[in-house]
Formats: sequence, C-alpha cells, structure tokens
Amino acid sequence: MTLPLTQRVMDAICLDHIVPTPTGLHLRRDGMAALLDDQLLTEALDLTAPDGYAYVTLGKGMEDTFADVRDATTAWADGVRTAGAAGTHAQRVARNLFYQFINGHPGTALDRMVERLIGETGLSPAELIARADASGLPVDSIGRDLPPDLVDQQRLIGFSRDMRIVPVEEAYLIRVVPSRHWAGPDPFAGESAESLARVLSAAYPSARLVFLPDGTMRAGLPETLADHLYGDALRSFGRALDAQDFPETFQTLQRYGDLLAAMAATPVGTEPGSRAGTQALIRIGDQVTLANHDAHGISFLNLGPDLAGGVTTPFAARPGAIDVAVLDGLMTLPERLLDLNLTQPAPAPAHPLLPIRHAGPITLHRDLGNGHTLDRIGAVPEPVMSRVEKALAGVGQSGIVLRPGTLTGAELAALDQQLFQHLYNGGRPIVVTLGKVDDELRQLAERRETPVLHQTAGTGMFSLDNMWAAVGGSVAVQPAKEITADVLQPYAGRRMSERPRPPEKVAEYLSTPLEDVQAIRTLLRQDGGTLRTLLPQIDEQGARPQTFAAHAALLRVFDEDPAFAERLLEYRVGGVNNADRLFAAAADKMTLAPEARDEAFADIEAITLGVLDDGASRGILRGIQMLAQGHGYERAKQEIFKHRSYLPDDGRAKWVRLAATLRPVMLSKYGHVPNFLDDFDRTVVYVQEC
Repeated sequence: MTLPLTQRVMDAICLDHIVPTPTGLHLRRDGMAALLDDQLLTEALDLTAPDGYAYVTLGKGMEDTFADVRDATTAWADGVRTAGAAGTHAQRVARNLFYQFINGHPGTALDRMVERLIGETGLSPAELIARADASGLPVDSIGRDLPPDLVDQQRLIGFSRDMRIVPVEEAYLIRVVPSRHWAGPDPFAGESAESLARVLSAAYPSARLVFLPDGTMRAGLPETLADHLYGDALRSFGRALDAQDFPETFQTLQRYGDLLAAMAATPVGTEPGSRAGTQALIRIGDQVTLANHDAHGISFLNLGPDLAGGVTTPFAARPGAIDVAVLDGLMTLPERLLDLNLTQPAPAPAHPLLPIRHAGPITLHRDLGNGHTLDRIGAVPEPVMSRVEKALAGVGQSGIVLRPGTLTGAELAALDQQLFQHLYNGGRPIVVTLGKVDDELRQLAERRETPVLHQTAGTGMFSLDNMWAAVGGSVAVQPAKEITADVLQPYAGRRMSERPRPPEKVAEYLSTPLEDVQAIRTLLRQDGGTLRTLLPQIDEQGARPQTFAAHAALLRVFDEDPAFAERLLEYRVGGVNNADRLFAAAADKMTLAPEARDEAFADIEAITLGVLDDGASRGILRGIQMLAQGHGYERAKQEIFKHRSYLPDDGRAKWVRLAATLRPVMLSKYGHVPNFLDDFDRTVVYVQEC
C-alpha cells in the first residue's frame, strides 16, 4: 500500500530519509548518500504485506530507535507521543526522527500503518510488547514463541505465509498491537460522506484491534465507517441482542486475534457490488454482539434504537472465553437482521397469561392448546381452515384466517384486538388472508410486526397456479404453492422489537369485549381508579386509533356520569347494536351547554367504534350534531353521506325512526332558531334518500 507524504512529513523530515518500497516506506537516518550500504533496504524491498496495510521499516542508522526501549521513558503529552531524554544521543536522534515521521501522517493513514521488523532483531517477547507500546503502531515479526505468561495474548494477531489472518498458534507471522494506537479508535470521525465512500470503495483491512485507556477494545471497522455503512439498519432493529438470540451450537476461542481469524475465514458475496456476507453472534459473558464479514471487511456491531455509545461494540480488554456462533447462509446485513427476528424464539412472558377472548366478527375455530388458537374472520371454507390448522400444528403457533374480500372497519378492529392479546402473551399469530392485502391491512401488519400470507396469482383457491407470499416485513421465504409447516416455520415464534409492554390491568381491560357488560362493570368497579391514571397508555395500544376508542370513552365517563356510562354499556350489550339506547343517551346530552354537549357526543361517537363499528348511528348523530352547532343542513348532509355505506339500501325505516326520536328535544332546545326545524326534518328525510 502507498501512503501519502503529507506536507507535515515533508516539513519535518528531509525526503532523503524516506525510501518508498512495494509494501510501504523505509525510514533511514543517514540520507541517500549511503543508500547502497543499507542492507536492511534489500530486505524491505522483498517483503510481502497483508492487504490494505503499509509497512514501515527501519533502515540504516535507525536501528537504535528503540534500543533498550524498556529503559526509555515513553509517554503521551497533549496527544503526542514523546521519547523523553533516556538513551544515548544516537538513540534519541533516531527516536525523535521516527516520531516526527509518524506525526506527519493523518490518523486515517496511521490506522493502516504497521512497523515490520527486519534484520536480526532478537527481541524477547517482553521486548516485542514494549516495542509496540513505544512505537504506538502494530509490530509484525516472523512467528516466535510468545508464551501467555510473558505476553498479553489478546494483543496478538496471526498471519499465514500468504498473509491471510489465521489463528495465532498456526501463524507464520505474528502481529503485536500497541496498548495505545497512534490513530486512536476512530480516525475517520468528522470525515465527509464522500470521503467515507471513497475509503469504502475497497475492503478495509480487518486485522485491527485498538485498545483504549478505559479498559475496553474495539475491533474491525472503525466506528464512523461502520455507522456510515450499517447505522440505519442497526438502529431500525428495535432491540438489543440477548442470550435468547445465541444458538446452542458454537465454538469457544481465547484470543481476539483468533476471533478475527474465524471471521476472516468465512465467505462473502462474489458478485460485483454484492453486499452479501457471513454473520456470527459473539458472546462474551452476558454480552451478545453481531459480527459481520462482507466486501467492506469485518465489523462488530451493536443493535437497537439507543446506540448513543456507538454502533461498534466495546469489548473487555481481558475477555476470558469468546463464544462464536457462525450463522448459516450468505445474507446482507439487513436480511440477517430480519432473519434474527424471524427465526429466534420469542421470550417467554414474565407475567401471567391472559385468556384469549373473541369479540365481534372474529370467532374461535379451534383451541390448539398451550395458549394457541386458530381463529377466523368471516366465511372461510372448511378445507382452507383444515390446511392451515395442519400447517400450524407443525410449528406450534396461533393463526387467524381472513375471508376473501376487503375487511370492514369492524373486522380490522377485531383483528387488531386479537393480535394485541396474543402479543401481550408473548405469541406471534400468523395471519392468512384469502383476499387482497390493501393498504389498511398492510399497515396493520407492519405496525403489529405480524406476517400476513396472501395469494399472489391463480384463480382457484388452491390451484397449482396460486402462490402464497407474505407481507408485514417478511422477505426470508420464497412464495410457495401450498401452505405447509415448512412455509410457516420462518414466521413462527418470531421476536418483536422491544417495546414497552402495557400494565397487566390495561391489557386485561382492553382484552375484555365491551359486549361482555358484566365483566366490564366488574373491572371498572374494581380497577377503574387505576385504569384512569393509565388512560394515556390505552390510547397507544391499538395499531389503529379506532380499535380501543370505545374502551377509552367508557373509562372516561364511568365515574363522572354513571347513568350515561350505563346507557353506553346497554348499547353494546351482546354486540347487537342496541341503537335505541344510544339515541336515547344522545337526546339526554343534547340539552347540555355546547362544550359539555360536544364532549358527550365525542364519547358517543367513540363508543360506536371498535369491533361493533356502528357507522350508521355514528353518521346520523354526527349530522344532527352539526345542526346543533349551527352548521346547517349541508354540513349535516355531508356527515351522513360519508357514512352511507353503513346504511342498508333497503329497510332504512329503523334509522329514520331513530333520527326522528331526537325531534322533541331539538324543538325544545333550538326551536327558536330560524329554519332549524326545517333543516332537522330535511336531515331526517336524507337518511332515507342518501
């Protein structure tokens, strides 16, 4: 590798002292006049260096640079290494010349610079360690016995004769890294994105261990380079790795150098521009991290939304055992992150399991045991249910099968509520739909991190032309012709991103259908005070804002207005849309002052949402509220029109009658307003005509 001779180098050292070599730079003390007498230069010209590294060799007159180095005083002063006054005059001159030469290079160049010992050095193991510490650069030397009682084994990296990283015990050449490197842990900090891209246009050298004064060590790609490449993907993972991610099969190593060798031996993608590589999980004590080897080099990476300490992993300088589990297959890093969430088992919940309840349009098809259920929404043919049930039996997971066609608001709310219950219990249902995946279903699947299998082609329900694929963030499995256990396996038990789990009382309340009036009354009487303090959390639990709006509304009014709350409960009893009770409650609230009236109507509107989704009552009462607010017939008509799909094409007499029941109270409250009753009567007629 060729290193730039910066202006600082040119200012500090006459170029007569520097001889370029095929592998780096050769540093001399005596200038060019005696060049032919420098036998060390001949040796330097014949060296082979590991890819990406530049060798610095010390030639004639520089032999004394680190003579008696253990007795020399070497230190750091204001970030610059100093030699002190120890040693002979020749030693001090050589050492100062070397340090001036090093100071002429930027950290980005120093990070690739290695001193290569040449000549008959005869250094002992302790002297070799001291040499690296004094120079501030890694030192490469032909392999020798470096016993653990004399040399810190964590500072050793091994190379084969062809300069591949290999385990230290198999090495032809040994690298000793310094206790403090000239370049520091992150020489690219502050560099522009364009500069980083240029550096990463080729593989970054991987034999990199940087020890820090705080007792930690960074390995592989420097922080800024790793963040530039992988930062967005690592932060989007949503959680940190833990012991549950670590496989049962692994190997145990004792040196960081051997860890680099193990990763360097793994394959990477060979296609031009390929980002595919090999990943491994590394466990040191309780710490689990992700190693990645691709065309850019080797990196050791943190995961999760909070990476304030950086994307690269700080390892303990003295690690003890290093467990390494190489993961199967070549994948890009984003693909591997997805696979980690897909294939690793979900953690067991650290709380009591809630019984799975069914409300509205979702019904239980079969209790599969162990907290797993097979549910359906709408009319689903029995052969389909049987095939899905058989496939689920092979993976030990819950499933929900959706009817053909577009789901209604009530059906989406029921699906969301069901997923909420399973996720709270630590499960991960697999959803199978016989219809298309529209935007609303796709968004629900993504927010709940739930795979939805759907048909992508074909005409018959299970014809050979049909292919089953998945949405909801899953890309690990190719489309398949049949739903089988093998197709479902990658999605079964997948882990979710770490998100705050709702308190048990909140989960119990939201899992209880409002149609179970007695159970809701009991919960609110026993835990209403606690639940009201947690009301803001209730609003956050639904993947759709409509899902738990009715639960929140009932909780708000239960103590403040018991009679009103009872009317709302009676409206929901049995889930059969007792609209008479709702319109009676609306008539009572129409007499209130405007602000109180509108607050009550907001609760009335909310109680129609969720698995009941009574859009007919909601639209009519919104229209009448527009009249009470003084907006006139046209605004009332618009509200009813927006909800017209909820009104049956025939048999609207019920809804006309219900709207008309509010006429007496409207007459009493607003009869003095010009044209008000005419607008009200026209609104009632529009219920029939829209």
